[in-house]
Amino acid sequence: MEETKQEFVGNQKTCLSFSLRQNMAGLNTNIPWLYIYNSVRTYSYLSIYLSIYLSIYLSIYLFKSSTLELLLSFRLFFSFLSFSFLFRLLFLFLLFIFFIDFFFSFRSLLFSFILFLFFFFFFFASFFLFFRVYFFLLLLFSFLIYFFIFPLFFTSFLFLLFFDYSFLHFLFFYSFLFYLSFLFLCSFLFLCPFLLVFFSFFLPFHLFFFVYYCFFSLFLFFLIFSFSFLFLSCFFLSYFFRFFIYFLFQV
Repeated sequence: MEETKQEFVGNQKTCLSFSLRQNMAGLNTNIPWLYIYNSVRTYSYLSIYLSIYLSIYLSIYLFKSSTLELLLSFRLFFSFLSFSFLFRLLFLFLLFIFFIDFFFSFRSLLFSFILFLFFFFFFFASFFLFFRVYFFLLLLFSFLIYFFIFPLFFTSFLFLLFFDYSFLHFLFFYSFLFYLSFLFLCSFLFLCPFLLVFFSFFLPFHLFFFVYYCFFSLFLFFLIFSFSFLFLSCFFLSYFFRFFIYFLFQV
């Protein structure tokens, strides 16, 4: 009787360990709480897609309303395109990738690479926002990022970092650093408009832009390295957390 009981406990531990390994591998199981986990994971991915779409759309809207002559030739190149139609197609494409990821668990290298391309394009295209001369639109855009887009993206990323038991997306992680640096730059514009106005009044125009780009280049350099150390620590802590749970169920 004692041997049967020990064998039953061993089988339970084996089944629990197997289900945990299935969960860490990203496979679907019939455990009830995994349905809640999948629903939260679905919300996290969808919120990331929506934040990407909203950020790109706002940046393009500000870019279209720019009146500087330096961007005139660049704007004429895109004058034949309808940006609203183009980014509706982009949003449909992001939804298509989302459904592929959700229904077919196709979320490893290709999904990370596609996200990395969008982040990479958005990070460099958003530098055209710094040619803006209307501080009101910059402050409005920074306000929306600071209070809506960044918290949504940040909470979703933390959930996927710690609770998405699959092979973590390295490309997605580094693209998030680029995206995070740009969001903090825009939110920093919301916090220091008086400093920029001060430089514009007391410095010549070309010297103002020189100081402006040097200042934000240094700020961007500091953000990338500081937050890379911060999130790399979270990255390794999440791995430690997962292996610790896995070790508990193996003992």
